Amino acid sequence: MPSRNYIPVLIASASLALTAFSFAQVPSTPPSLPPDAQGTVEFEQEPFRLDAVGLTLFLPLGSTAEAGTMPGKTTVRVKPADNAWIANIQNPRTSNQDLTASKVLEDMVTQLLKQSGEVYERGRPDRPLGYRGVVLLPSETRVIDGRPAQRAYVKLPAEGSSAAIVRGYYVFQLSPAQFVTFELITTEPALTNARRDFEAMVSSARFEDPAKANADRSTAIQTGQKILQRISETTMREIVEAAPERWERLFRPSPTGAKKDDEEIGYRRVRASIGRRGDLDPTRKNPGPGDRQPGYVVRLDARYLDKSGGVARTIDSQAIYFLTFDRESEAWNVRNAIRAGTTTDVVSEIGARQGASMTVEITPAKGAGRTVRPLIQGDGYISRVESMLLPQIMMRAGITAEAGFYAYQSESETIRLRRDILEQPIDRPGMWRLITRFSETQPPQTSVYNAAFDLIRSELPRGVVAEPITLEELGALWRAKGLPMK
Repeated sequence: MPSRNYIPVLIASASLALTAFSFAQVPSTPPSLPPDAQGTVEFEQEPFRLDAVGLTLFLPLGSTAEAGTMPGKTTVRVKPADNAWIANIQNPRTSNQDLTASKVLEDMVTQLLKQSGEVYERGRPDRPLGYRGVVLLPSETRVIDGRPAQRAYVKLPAEGSSAAIVRGYYVFQLSPAQFVTFELITTEPALTNARRDFEAMVSSARFEDPAKANADRSTAIQTGQKILQRISETTMREIVEAAPERWERLFRPSPTGAKKDDEEIGYRRVRASIGRRGDLDPTRKNPGPGDRQPGYVVRLDARYLDKSGGVARTIDSQAIYFLTFDRESEAWNVRNAIRAGTTTDVVSEIGARQGASMTVEITPAKGAGRTVRPLIQGDGYISRVESMLLPQIMMRAGITAEAGFYAYQSESETIRLRRDILEQPIDRPGMWRLITRFSETQPPQTSVYNAAFDLIRSELPRGVVAEPITLEELGALWRAKGLPMK
């Protein structure tokens, strides 16, 4: 379950004067926005980042962010869990050094109103009175994180039995040639809650100096690229073939240091092999030509014991990841079975990437499934297979430095920058230490490996430790503690 940040929101009241745009409004009764939305918006704990403009903001809980389809510009589409609205984030550039945020917003609203159609004087089709669309909230300046932005809302007429559409806009100017625009698209009946969520999300926006932020990430990503360049197909095969299977025990150590007193959190088995795409679904009866495509295959089987929320749950996870030898194509299949008492809920995720285009199909335990298209931001992306084998990849490359990689993360349904620092401790000759931070805000985990690149111990967040163990030792330990083995 995602962690929650509770952020109170108060949307300031806005004048409905229409003088900001010189448009004749047709309705005799001025349109109005719903009353100011007051309340609490729950945010995801991890912020969303758009590195191209140094933007960080929080998404409403349950929302997803994915790559848009606008050519020639970075576009992100945000959708809430109930699909009641859509928000588009873009970073248009211009060669017109005299352009301002006010002018950009005015042009956007003007174009939108023109597209809504004109209304003419009765019997005089040569005399337009105005547009069918109306400005609900004229352009006004809002200050967010010390940076001015221009805001406006427009309502478009209903078509047939459909509800009227409302669009809201924020325009930030980052430099004479660079802007960031936020666009809300919703229906008039859903506007109250949609506007509350949209305004809260935009209000959480923070802009770093893109040059400074990108320079820091660029150095780490360049190091990551050097590491990958040192790993040939032959080396990758060696990595895969050197570790066909390993078992790991996850636990919280006890003060006594005795295994019998430790709190068992779970276990996992990782297997790597040379295989085919069809290994993603070995039960498939009629494999096609694509199923015979060769590549690397990593399988993860895990069981976790969850006691949070006052209900004991057993979570069984099965994941299979595939990557072609040229790294251009990957696919994965993840299935989580969550058992509480006599009830079992199943959550699944099927993903695929070809080049820089990724699609992920998510099927929750309840409700309709959804499709997300995570944004791959420039260089530095690594596949799910490479992410699983990254410690061995880095140690094989032998570059002791901080490296940055963009990787897809199922828990957040998006691609995030992870940072890994590889060291060879002076006080532990022949050993390797890897410090991993899976996102900019997550706490780090520290792992120690021996000279043969085998895991000795990982210290994970919340006091959890992972250590290698044999299947026989694991089975004996869990049976002695009366823990579920089936």
